[in-house]
Amino acid sequence: MKLSFLVSGASVGALLLAATPVSAAPVSLQVCTGTSCWSANNYQIADGVVVNWTNVQQLANANGVSVDQWEASRGLDVSGWSLSMDSDPFVTNNFTITNTSGSTQTYTLGTSIGISPAIPSGAMQGSIGFTLTDNNSNGATLATSGASIYKGMIDGNVARTLWDPSTSFTAPFASTSSNTYFGFPTRETASESVDSTIGVLITFSLTAGDSVAFTSNFDVVPVPVPAAVWLFGSGLLALSGVLRRKRR
Repeated sequence: MKLSFLVSGASVGALLLAATPVSAAPVSLQVCTGTSCWSANNYQIADGVVVNWTNVQQLANANGVSVDQWEASRGLDVSGWSLSMDSDPFVTNNFTITNTSGSTQTYTLGTSIGISPAIPSGAMQGSIGFTLTDNNSNGATLATSGASIYKGMIDGNVARTLWDPSTSFTAPFASTSSNTYFGFPTRETASESVDSTIGVLITFSLTAGDSVAFTSNFDVVPVPVPAAVWLFGSGLLALSGVLRRKRR
């Protein structure tokens, strides 16, 4: 399995974090302020390895792309970003972001992982939580910006959303936290097969000078074929064998 990041200008080989991984996946990572995005693709990540924002910054800087300058020019500071995957497939998208500009900004941070083999029928679950912090004693607001805050993605399409448009949270002179989820305790059936990728996309607006720390995940597992189907298939095979013998 392969993990891929959306962050432009970085080298694939430098993120080989295990000498002989049991499995690996291509990962894509994306950071956007409004419509200005920074992205990277096709990092090969070993099963279960956690990748953090420092790894990505070091890679990009070594390849002539200054992440710090990009962040400063776009009025944001990303920290504490960690991503992990497993061959379920499973993906997390955890990060802290501070709006260093002088006005409310809209941000999008996302990651996806490549999967193999495909999952014809899947069952999914996911969650998102945050802590919103007022850094300048004038109140902080986290809100949707024309789209759901959380999107669980399958093959680039939205499979499930949480905190849909018109949702907002405030932290008056302190901090506040909240979380929500789907597929617990019973997983939801995915409406489509999983052919190539799953991912988490988080889009939100944040007031000037304030910070928000997100944790999120999206998990899809194959739905077992019912025993009756296996028995029916076995019966057909046995019957075809009998008919072949009779013809002989």
